[in-house]
Amino acid sequence: MQHFSVAPNHPAAGFWRNQYCIAEQACAHREEFQQPLWLDHVLERFIQAYTRQTRFWPQVLQHCEERSRLNPLRNLLCQRDMAYYHIYKDLPLALAKAGCSNSADWQRLEEYIHSCIQQADYPPLISQYIQNRMVHYRTEVRNQCLANQSKK
Repeated sequence: MQHFSVAPNHPAAGFWRNQYCIAEQACAHREEFQQPLWLDHVLERFIQAYTRQTRFWPQVLQHCEERSRLNPLRNLLCQRDMAYYHIYKDLPLALAKAGCSNSADWQRLEEYIHSCIQQADYPPLISQYIQNRMVHYRTEVRNQCLANQSKK
């Protein structure tokens, strides 16, 4: 994974930490995937969208920076917005190029997402909420990918 980091006090730090954790776990267990080349391709495209700040990433990050520092939810709201954008804008493009994957590999990746969110030490209710939202968002995107694939 290319070198990219975010300052610990930046509102995007939690998002970056989670993304790095997910990629690191997936890559460490690459040989366990049924389609490891799919993982390589989707991770590369998905990660580069954020690290290269393609499309509307600069605006998403600017919006995070503009949130009031007095708002105690500033960082969580930023992470939410970034995750939403990343999943609904970057993931469909990555899947369009790499394919929709099989259910086993999709589920394996989801396990790493859950693990990384749990490791992030969010309060329990927030952790559960984030995990549920990520599953919901990703499921919608994958279902759309599968629907598009069946039209071809």
